[in-house]
Amino acid sequence: MNTACQKLINNWKVEALITLAQSKGLCLMTAQDLAAKVAAEEKEKETS
Repeated sequence: MNTACQKLINNWKVEALITLAQSKGLCLMTAQDLAAKVAAEEKEKETS
């Protein structure tokens, strides 16, 4: 899969997580932490 497509999917996943967290009434910071964790994990996969 090409990286542009992969990034688009990752961004969609992050947006979905934040939206879900907000809709559940969770703290936005928690959603951002979760998004950062997901992004960091994706970066690790790319470099390894």
